[in-house]
Amino acid sequence: MIFFDLDDTLMDHSGAEDAALQEFAKQFAPASDNQFFGRWKEASHRHMLDYLAGKISFQEQRRRRISDTLKADLAEAEADKIFSTYLKAYEQNWALFPEVLPTLERLQSKGLGVITNGSITQQNQKIEALGLRAYFAHIITSEDASVAKPEAAIFHYACEVAGVDASHACYVGDRLEQDALAALDAGFGQAVHIDRSGRQSKAVGMVVGISNLSELSDAIAA
Repeated sequence: MIFFDLDDTLMDHSGAEDAALQEFAKQFAPASDNQFFGRWKEASHRHMLDYLAGKISFQEQRRRRISDTLKADLAEAEADKIFSTYLKAYEQNWALFPEVLPTLERLQSKGLGVITNGSITQQNQKIEALGLRAYFAHIITSEDASVAKPEAAIFHYACEVAGVDASHACYVGDRLEQDALAALDAGFGQAVHIDRSGRQSKAVGMVVGISNLSELSDAIAA
């Protein structure tokens, strides 16, 4: 069975985030604030880690991202309202990478699944909005498993749900350590790292490297 990461593997999360931030900044970032985007990225990373560690709720990490980015002590309702402006633009920019659907169609007979960090609600909204539901037998989020990548337990949980032995599973993701190496450490038989920049698209140890999902069929057959 082949499991995929979702964000920046199947869906262009970074592209959607950047486009949404540009729209968001028009309303909330002064022209003189040249650190706005950096604060957003840093706050997003830090508070998402706290959410994935179970320290705060998914909604709370959104509120903290907004407060830190705007450097403001916001009430919950106000932070939620402001975040909704960004969220609307983010959702409007959700898109698959061009080669995703042809790749999934070629590989569907092998059995496909998703293992993704994030909330059950939002990650499943992405799956539905992008027309991916029919391709995947199992969609596992870190909320489902009560543990996040790179912990081995989320990979073990996914295999248990899918009824497959980890040694017969393959994982495909855009982060070398959090996705590919973590899957191998969890006992997966194969792991593929996709780096569309081409900087790390070569094999690293037992990890197969590709720069485009259209290369996946040949990579896992090798």
